[in-house]
Amino acid sequence: MDTNPDDGVNYYRIKQVDKDGQVSYSQAISVRFNFRKIEIFPNPASNKIYIRNNSNFSNNQKLKIQLLDFSGKVLFNKISEPTSNIITVNISPKISNGMYLLIVTNSKGEKQGDKVWITR
Repeated sequence: MDTNPDDGVNYYRIKQVDKDGQVSYSQAISVRFNFRKIEIFPNPASNKIYIRNNSNFSNNQKLKIQLLDFSGKVLFNKISEPTSNIITVNISPKISNGMYLLIVTNSKGEKQGDKVWITR
């Protein structure tokens, strides 16, 4: 059991020791952990989108949140405070039904995002 895996790719194999003391190893496998991922919900959304902050991503700094249409036009732009675990994004009634991109950028310029369906 690995109780302290690293963020990113970790490699594991099993060591087997027989009763006669002979040692053998399984084939190594890779497992990817992402401790920096934020969560965007609900999807589809109607009036609000919530972002579960991840301090491994935000480093307890402000986050830039943008909602874009697929032409790249920014429809919403917000800077969040680092004190909030759940960030609320109010969706303007002017934004019509459809699929959009929600992009979250941390203070280092790293980005995460997802497609978000808006239905009213």
